[in-house]
Amino acid sequence: MPKATLVNDEEKLTPRQRRAIICLIQNVTVTAAAQESGVSEATLYRWLSDSSFKIEFRKQRRMLFERAVGLAQRASATAIATAVEIMQNSENDFVRLAAARVVLDLARASDVEERLTALEEQLSAGDGEGSQLQLRRAS
Repeated sequence: MPKATLVNDEEKLTPRQRRAIICLIQNVTVTAAAQESGVSEATLYRWLSDSSFKIEFRKQRRMLFERAVGLAQRASATAIATAVEIMQNSENDFVRLAAARVVLDLARASDVEERLTALEEQLSAGDGEGSQLQLRRAS
């Protein structure tokens, strides 16, 4: 059986390579991905060292991650509302405290995200002469 190779330099992969990418994303190890995709580990490692294969693998993995983040973002309002409800209505002090910590952690994470965005904007709007970043400490 001939080995699957790249079709051309335009990042077009063979069906076996596309299947291998799916298996790499779905499995924790290269060994498991190789077994599931029906190619040897050596072939999978060789494909992983190929720039076109690597680019497509990273692209697919990034797309999957972005979808997961989108799902989490859509569920976050419900999650926060649930934590606030538990914090306000639970009769167990430890449960209320745990819920309060969740709410505070989410608020801090939001603050960190805003500060990171501001830093990124400062970096991209730099004056070309080593502009100074304005940092502030979290209160």
